[in-house]
Amino acid sequence: MSAGKHTPGPWTNNLSADWPYRQSVYVSAANWGVVATVNIDPSLAIHPQQLANLHLMTAAPVMFDALQTAIGVMKLQRDVIERGANAKAWDGPIAYLEAALSKATGLPQP
Repeated sequence: MSAGKHTPGPWTNNLSADWPYRQSVYVSAANWGVVATVNIDPSLAIHPQQLANLHLMTAAPVMFDALQTAIGVMKLQRDVIERGANAKAWDGPIAYLEAALSKATGLPQP
């Protein structure tokens, strides 16, 4: 599987408080269209877990950018500011975040 670049954000969803009963709720991106669908039993209100998943999907591009920024800041802290004994303390947290980024991109961890 080759990794591709995600659909640019911001992403939005079509869930509205005045109509909580839908068959499908869409996550979409401006100028790109639908990027994900959450299917819902139209006779029921949206389940709290489905709502949480919908918000998580909608926030994905922002969280992706924040993760990349956090890794960069942590590497700067480790490599430039704390080049001494404390620098190794950053390796575990950086590896953890890089693993999450790897999962998001489909690329191997650096």
